[in-house]
Amino acid sequence: MNERNMLPAMCFNDDRNVCESLAIRLAEELESRETAFMNSTEFKTKYAIKDEDKYLKLAKRKRDLEEKKKAAKKKGGDPEDKDKKDDEGPPADDESDPFAAQRARLKQVLSRFRLRGRGEEDPDLYEKMVDRMKKGARGRESTRILLRLFERGIGYHHGALNMAEKGAVEVLYRSGHLAIIFTTSTLALGVNMPCKTVLFGVDTPYLTPLLFRQMSGRAGRRGFDHSGTVCFMSVPTSKMRRLLTASLSTLQGNPPFSTSFILRVLSYVHHKDVVVDDKNVTISTFAQRAKSVLSLLQNSFSLFTRHEAENGVLQKQLRMYTAFSIQLLRHLQLLDENCCAKNAAGLAASLAEANGEPGNLIFIHLLQRGAFHLMLRQTEKSKAKLKMLTVLANLFTRRRLPHWLQMTDKNTYPPESRNHVFLEGLPKEMQNLVNEYNKTAISLYHQFMTAASGDRRLLAPEFSNGRKDTNGLFINEDLVSPVFDGYSHDASFLPIIDIDQRDHRGRKIQYDAFAVAFYVHESRAKLLNMNCIHVNEMWYLLHDFISVLQRLAEGMEALARQQDPVAELLREIHTEYYAKFCTAFGMKAKN
Repeated sequence: MNERNMLPAMCFNDDRNVCESLAIRLAEELESRETAFMNSTEFKTKYAIKDEDKYLKLAKRKRDLEEKKKAAKKKGGDPEDKDKKDDEGPPADDESDPFAAQRARLKQVLSRFRLRGRGEEDPDLYEKMVDRMKKGARGRESTRILLRLFERGIGYHHGALNMAEKGAVEVLYRSGHLAIIFTTSTLALGVNMPCKTVLFGVDTPYLTPLLFRQMSGRAGRRGFDHSGTVCFMSVPTSKMRRLLTASLSTLQGNPPFSTSFILRVLSYVHHKDVVVDDKNVTISTFAQRAKSVLSLLQNSFSLFTRHEAENGVLQKQLRMYTAFSIQLLRHLQLLDENCCAKNAAGLAASLAEANGEPGNLIFIHLLQRGAFHLMLRQTEKSKAKLKMLTVLANLFTRRRLPHWLQMTDKNTYPPESRNHVFLEGLPKEMQNLVNEYNKTAISLYHQFMTAASGDRRLLAPEFSNGRKDTNGLFINEDLVSPVFDGYSHDASFLPIIDIDQRDHRGRKIQYDAFAVAFYVHESRAKLLNMNCIHVNEMWYLLHDFISVLQRLAEGMEALARQQDPVAELLREIHTEYYAKFCTAFGMKAKN
């Protein structure tokens, strides 16, 4: 590519480990070629600098001798020294480097083993970026690798890099110091990061026609290139043909509704007015807030793109769903008779922002029934944190384990790591309360969805005969939906957690205990080997769980009385978990 003038280039791959491996492999190849060239006869006869060490020793000896003479003169204090110095004239150019021309030739010939982008390099900019990276490195392995790659004009870019590393890669690539970047989709939309050539690495199922067009759009720099080049590496011909000819997928909106979304909307509408005029009189903005929310609900993108909205069924279903959500929130004592938020509504809404649905509502239900305080009274203090973490993992981390990991088959996992792989269930008392909540939510949902159908029947006529129990109707994933025609189902509609969920073969679905396991062993390698969590998603899974812990700790401090045992325990868990997270990923903890 360098010989064909196809640089600068970007190589896309959705696996950050592959990106790093490709960049390091390219750098090692260039280093090995440079080493082989420097050991060749051609280099030794034409470019090797001989007697350089001898010259440097002589120059150093001469400088030391001159310094001694100057020191002796200053000590003697000869008044005629100044006049002598003026008569001497300019000093001789003894410090000139006799190997300067040879060094320039050597640098030029070795440049073939270093890639470079367009334009002239800016040494000051490069030093500035390197200093910024070193300042925030704190022994980060990624910083050390990047600094080594920069010397060869190579870089990589993905979500695991910190801001200093990402910024350095982007700035040096734009300035021409880097000629090729191995990156995930983090740079697929970068309009300020154009290149001349785009390469697609190893084939993955995530490479869709839409993502292909976004990535390939980086090829061709406006004002520099007449056209861009797209290259494929290890991609089957059939996949290449499909990427080039397939049409883009049709945009279809999903109903933005969930029970927590309705709670947040109502909290916004009934929020206290804080706008005042010049006379310090409060100005009511209730009408404006209500109008904006109504506009949002009535003009949802799904109402213009889904076929269920053509005959008005979706509109009616969403109205019934709003009524169901209000009724459920009233049951949980999160709304008053005027639909104003009360009690723990703020905590529920805050958890929803951290992707804590539907565990946020179940947590509120358990808290109201005193389940957490009862659990702490019945548990030893040394085991309380692990037991609380297990409960929170059941509510907020529902990550399925692969089917080949079976608790009954000890050959699929290390025997001593069972509790670190398979997530334990809830305590019996809590499970009974969760089942009670699920039963109430499903019953209300059935009643309101029945009202949304035209004939007031939940099931379609062909499925209604002989089917009396509809409790698992919206939980099981049937291949053919038995619900009335026009019903639109989304996993977020029903805010429940099926504790005893089973697959189509009747096997109990096992969930990952990564959140509890990391708190115990603090090892990223064990999460990869035992819990089968890919490096790409490891940081995000733990970070999301820490966000939930933080919101729980802050929310409970605002709600509970002083020295409440549950609030204190949640604060301790969050503090310890966050410290372990920062240590494992080489991050600087924030106060």
